[in-house]
Amino acid sequence: MGFDLFNMATNHTTDYGVEGMFETMRLLDQLNLVYAGVGMTAGEAAQARYLETPKGRIALIGMATSFTPMSRASDPRPEVKGRPGLNALRITQTNQLAPAQMADLRKLVQATGGTVPESETQPVRFGGATFVQGPENGTRASLNTLDEARILRSVRNAARQADHVIVYSHSHDISRGSLTTPAPEHLRSFIKKCLDAGADAFA
Repeated sequence: MGFDLFNMATNHTTDYGVEGMFETMRLLDQLNLVYAGVGMTAGEAAQARYLETPKGRIALIGMATSFTPMSRASDPRPEVKGRPGLNALRITQTNQLAPAQMADLRKLVQATGGTVPESETQPVRFGGATFVQGPENGTRASLNTLDEARILRSVRNAARQADHVIVYSHSHDISRGSLTTPAPEHLRSFIKKCLDAGADAFA
């Protein structure tokens, strides 16, 4: 079908466990197909993989913002070995309520037998979610700084070793089901950082 580069980092990477991921890697290696986004550690999963072409060397960095918790690779520490898996960019979502709605939520929690912090500006837990007070209702997102730094470091390294660098992310939250809806702000900011670090394209 003509595909030369594959991002293995998706929410289905470890559907059949790490063993299934290893078997997929083995088959792709056997077919001499270039893939990225997975590895024995987080550092290895973030490394670029390269394709040599008549028009230059192409680097692919695979990653995912949509993934199952068990599929995320981790780096080794003195007391624990690294964990195989995918190159993850973790995103923390925070629910924000305007002051009036935050006051209503505090009353609701108390009316249903729950407790709330004494300070009206402290976060409130309700229905398994955390709510913070802000200027308006909405959801805020923040990127994991360790994941972001690891991926940007890989982009900079690849830019020194390849003619063209592609960062490919498996992200359910980019289009939100519509090809005309822009990516959310936290991802637009990250994409710009990748381009500034040397990426030629982000997909």
